[in-house]
Amino acid sequence: MFEYHALCTKCRAIRSDFLTEEDYRALACCDRLEKALDRLAGYPGYRALAASDGVLHRSDAETILRREYFTLYDRLISFSAGAVKDFFALLIEKYEIEYLMRALRAVTGGVRERYAAIPDCLRRRHTMDFPALCRATDYGALTDALRGTAYHREAIAYLSGTPDPEGLEDALFYAYYDRLYGAYCDRLDPPSAAAVRALIEQRADAENAARAARVVRYGFRVGSHTFLPHGSARGKAYVREILDGAAPPPDPQSGKRALFDYCSHLLSAGEFHMGVPAATLLLARFELENLTYVIEGIRYGVGQDAIMEKIICR
Repeated sequence: MFEYHALCTKCRAIRSDFLTEEDYRALACCDRLEKALDRLAGYPGYRALAASDGVLHRSDAETILRREYFTLYDRLISFSAGAVKDFFALLIEKYEIEYLMRALRAVTGGVRERYAAIPDCLRRRHTMDFPALCRATDYGALTDALRGTAYHREAIAYLSGTPDPEGLEDALFYAYYDRLYGAYCDRLDPPSAAAVRALIEQRADAENAARAARVVRYGFRVGSHTFLPHGSARGKAYVREILDGAAPPPDPQSGKRALFDYCSHLLSAGEFHMGVPAATLLLARFELENLTYVIEGIRYGVGQDAIMEKIICR
């Protein structure tokens, strides 16, 4: 308990800075993106938006928001040591995979991922040649950029011949959560392992229900990695009901809301274990996604109500 005390106390202090529904409504009602970003710069944690020179473009603002998210990661890891620090190292691997997928989608779309958008905490790992990854213009170059990494073999399997980018993404995340749920949680103390595994199950249940809904609606194929592992027994049964037509496809937001509520519960419960910082990072990720919805919504003029339908917050 004592090794988590400072870390969990810091997390609960950070939670007080997260935006509320009222804050999001104030942002969503802005008629111009510049006005919304000026307002956002007044909140703790987003002052970097005000420090930027000139008028921010949408992509620049989203890059700054992602960078601030990873700054939070750096703040939390500074309060950790030993097995807890090792656990944080595994958490950052998830973001490494996400940036690999961003580079993959950039190749697919004929554009390039910007090296400046890669967070410092990923560059410091020295596990991936991010400059080469950002320069890649085809699947072959991207696969070569992954040579010597843990992802090279999967990239060869899924990007050679008939490319299957979605299959690569599913395979990498499948393996990642398998290790997180198993070997790494085994190294944690029992309360931490139970809380982190419950978070993984909640996230898997939310994502798997959404994937089942897409299978039913659009006739997607069900492959070996279509669904994330380690969902709860109840979540797996629900997915089966959706696929069999015994249950209607869920509201895409319902699973996310359940995950958000569980994260909020962990921060409110007054306990000290690894589930608290893991939940804090997830809540911060919700905020990053919420702000992206706000920015995109204002840019395309969808209106406050339509923006707020996507927002999940306290």
